[in-house]
Amino acid sequence: MVKPQDLTSWQRPVVWDINQERVYLENLLNQRFNFFLVIFVLILGSSASANSQSKLILLLSFGLALCLLMWATVYRIYVKLDVVLKMCYDHEGHFLKEIAIRTNKRGIKGLFSVNSLIGIWIPLMCFLMLAVALLLSFTGFIKTS
Repeated sequence: MVKPQDLTSWQRPVVWDINQERVYLENLLNQRFNFFLVIFVLILGSSASANSQSKLILLLSFGLALCLLMWATVYRIYVKLDVVLKMCYDHEGHFLKEIAIRTNKRGIKGLFSVNSLIGIWIPLMCFLMLAVALLLSFTGFIKTS
C-alpha cells in the first residue's frame, strides 16, 4: 500500500474546505471587479477621444455590451461568494460567525454589504452611465468636437 508521504505533491489528494473556497471566491470577485473597472474606464476614455459621432455611438454600443458581459461574470462570482459566506455564518463555531457576534456586541452594525456594492451596485451604475451616454449621443446631446 502506498503511503501519502510517498506520493509526489501532484499525486496527493487535495484537501479543500469552505474557508479556502471563501478566500478563492473573494479574490476572484475582486480581480473580476477590477478588470470590469479597467474596461469601463477604457471605454469612457476612448469615447471621450472619438472624433466622429458614428465612432462615439459605436464605441458606446460596444462598451455597453462588453460591460454587460463583464458584469455577468462579476455577478456570478458575487452570488457564489454570498452563498459560501452564508454557509460560514450558519456553521456553529466558524470564526466569521464569531467575529459577527463580537462586532454586534460592540454595537457596530454594517449599513450595507460591501460585496453587494462590488457585485451589483457599482457595475449597475457604470452600465447605466454608458446607457445614458449612448442615448444622449443618439439624440445629439453629446457631440464630438
